[in-house]
Amino acid sequence: MKGSVKVALGFSTPLLLFGVVFFLLMRFFTRDQLVGVTDEPPIQVIYTSSEIPLDPSSEFWLDIDQTNVHLWPQNARVPYGTEERDLSVRGVYNDREIAFHLEFDDDKEDREGPLNRDACAVFFGPANSPATAQMMAHGSTGNLWHWVADEDALSRQEGGDPTQAVLELFTTGPGTQTPLEQQTVLGWGEYSGTGWSVVIKRQLDSVQDDAVSVEPDSELIISFAVWDGSKVEALARKSISIVTNLVFESN
Repeated sequence: MKGSVKVALGFSTPLLLFGVVFFLLMRFFTRDQLVGVTDEPPIQVIYTSSEIPLDPSSEFWLDIDQTNVHLWPQNARVPYGTEERDLSVRGVYNDREIAFHLEFDDDKEDREGPLNRDACAVFFGPANSPATAQMMAHGSTGNLWHWVADEDALSRQEGGDPTQAVLELFTTGPGTQTPLEQQTVLGWGEYSGTGWSVVIKRQLDSVQDDAVSVEPDSELIISFAVWDGSKVEALARKSISIVTNLVFESN
């Protein structure tokens, strides 16, 4: 019996050491490497007294100033992203709603999911969140508004619902996304032949637990992500922005 115990202990010790070494290596190679890479300007949302159109091709959006945001290959955890990209962001709010108009290049329209569909997302978190530089990085909490091209197409069929185009999620870090009980974010995407224009919008105040209130007096951080279906990008394989502040223009 004692001999069996010695054998078991002798086997488990190197196995434990291997586990510790493996954990340390994974921690090293998947650490947040984008901290300090660049400083992004704040994302400003402009006040309007008008209705905010969901249609991304509406002339309304031409009068809204845009901010160019650079996206980096996600490299905080495997599978890593593959591309650097640029994203054009227009933000606007009125007394009831907030909306973002996103534009990004894409060589091919991919509307088949779930692993080869085009997609983009906006992340919101409290300004005092322990989030690190990458979108959805370790320790961050908040909401993710995730527009997906396949559900967008279905949402505009007869009787469709524009909330179907956007997944409204609660997150406390990578791999922790949980759909909110009520899906209240609207979305609409248009493909031009060279890229996407997408509008994502929701009412300002939260209507349920775990939904972030996105109002002028809110102190929030914001970041963005894009997935290219042709490159089989999904889940962690994406391009992401550096977290920056969300600033509301005075009304």
